[in-house]
Amino acid sequence: MYLSLPAWYHKNRDNIYFERVRVMNMNPLNFNAAGNAELSPHRHHREIKNDTPTDIPEQAAPGDSVDINAGTEGVKQEKPDTPRAAASPNGTTTITILSTNDMHAQFKNMPEVSGLVHQLKKENPDAIVVDVGDIAYNPPYSDANHFSPMLEIMNQIGYHIVEPGNHEFQYGAPAMHDEYTSRINADVVCSNIRDKKTGDYLPGVKPYVIKDVEGVKVAFIGTVVPHMATSAHPDVGKDVDKREINDTVRELLPELKAQGAEVIVSLSHHGVGKKADLNLAENVEGINVILTGHDHQFTGEPIVVSKFPTRTYIIEGMSHGKYVMETDITIDNKTREVIAVNMKPWPTSSATVKPDPVVEDIIKNYHSKGGGEIDMNRDDSKPHRDS
Repeated sequence: MYLSLPAWYHKNRDNIYFERVRVMNMNPLNFNAAGNAELSPHRHHREIKNDTPTDIPEQAAPGDSVDINAGTEGVKQEKPDTPRAAASPNGTTTITILSTNDMHAQFKNMPEVSGLVHQLKKENPDAIVVDVGDIAYNPPYSDANHFSPMLEIMNQIGYHIVEPGNHEFQYGAPAMHDEYTSRINADVVCSNIRDKKTGDYLPGVKPYVIKDVEGVKVAFIGTVVPHMATSAHPDVGKDVDKREINDTVRELLPELKAQGAEVIVSLSHHGVGKKADLNLAENVEGINVILTGHDHQFTGEPIVVSKFPTRTYIIEGMSHGKYVMETDITIDNKTREVIAVNMKPWPTSSATVKPDPVVEDIIKNYHSKGGGEIDMNRDDSKPHRDS
């Protein structure tokens, strides 16, 4: 199943070069059976030029599972991503980001998420670990303990940066600070949500952070979908000021560049299926990578938007701890430009992933307390309307 932007979306944008990608909602066991059963690197970058794009649905249906190897006849495979220019004599630097999204308190997968991240960090200690939102879930699963179990687990995993999803606001902005941002051992970034009374950023929240990763200054900007309400929590977001995503990011970019940022990464809780991140990539120049979430889609390879000289790569890692996504960004040491981006989806269901016993103990502790929300047997991996 190949999906691309609708024709109306390209009106007056004839200069856009869009490289399509399969957007998949699938059982990871099917994906593993298609050639990813073991814990080993897989670079799924495929360039497909398309001059007459067809419509993309707002969200792939739950039954749209596909074979990752289907429909590839005649398609040129490029592994790894081919740099647009030759590397300088001074060589290149590759920085690595490990990301999760939409974990929704899927506790039965969290020991494997932690174990996998720690395995990957042993291989690359400088990797930055990020989450793109929605660690909480709807009642009855999370309301008894709110964020507590997931925060203990995430602190054990060792996240560096997190972007709150709309579900992080479901108990109200004050609770998000008191129970989430003040307790997580990570930078919390969200630039388009402000205090409704003062107009300031929320307590404990920054619009962005800049990290020095192997000598490269990498900026991480956080944004969340303005429409936060869900059927279970219809009042989510009513106590905060929600601002337009594109304008917010566009206004921040000069500030980031002035501080020496060489790579721009957007942590965007918007989703590929709802077109918000495609819209961001096509209307805001200078973003290198968008790591996204919210609609539980899976990009088997990056979506690449090439309207501007700086290509933007969009990556989403499904949901519920099924994958840890690795994004490798290669920079030319002389020009300081991004010359390649590769992604590897690491399935937590792989037989080679060793569960983290510390996380197992955290879950057992909460399970012994009761409350109903620590259910190791439930499977919430199917998309739900309250993303």
